[in-house]
Amino acid sequence: MTRTFFFIVLTGVCHTKSIGQTLFAKVGATYSELEWLVRSPLSEKKLDNAPVIGYALGIGVEYFNKGLFSVSSEATFYRSGGKFTEKAVMDFGQYSEVIIDYSSFGFLANINPLRSKTKLQLQIGPRIDFMLSRSKQPLLDDFDKFNALSKVNCGITCGVGLYRKIGKIELGVSGYWLNHLKNLVEWDAGNTPAFVDRVRAKERICLMQFVFRLPCGR
Repeated sequence: MTRTFFFIVLTGVCHTKSIGQTLFAKVGATYSELEWLVRSPLSEKKLDNAPVIGYALGIGVEYFNKGLFSVSSEATFYRSGGKFTEKAVMDFGQYSEVIIDYSSFGFLANINPLRSKTKLQLQIGPRIDFMLSRSKQPLLDDFDKFNALSKVNCGITCGVGLYRKIGKIELGVSGYWLNHLKNLVEWDAGNTPAFVDRVRAKERICLMQFVFRLPCGR
């Protein structure tokens, strides 16, 4: 399925040359955290955590450009995750860093309030993420066995970009907030007696990228 989405984006990129729109490539970093919520019969608490800095690479095409409005399709590969802090060692019995690599495919509606040599772009749209790999550790392995680990997730992307036209190309930066509709981990013991009866891990992801844009076929 990942290859199918990637092929669709590449097809759009190639087709762009004939309809005069804009290709773009992005490279940058992610800042992510995992918010762990652990509930027992007697208490409910959030575990202390620390962020993970990862990579973010993307390609895409902007089309249906009507001046103030346009649409984009893009494929992004990025790293997410989080770290347990020292205070959390007693809660899970180990100090761990959770690393998740995703391939992400999305469509964005763009509003372009500034469209001279300097371009300001506001973006929002749906996205689907596929887990490509994850850190190997007993904690995640156990959640995976109970089908409590989300390997495919949908979400909303919100972002802003600022670009400057230099000759035939555009260079700039963009920032995004990536929302997942499902938690990375959602485990409930149900009616089974347990010391811990519910665990939830929610991702918080921000992304910053340098962007190279190339108008084509004009």
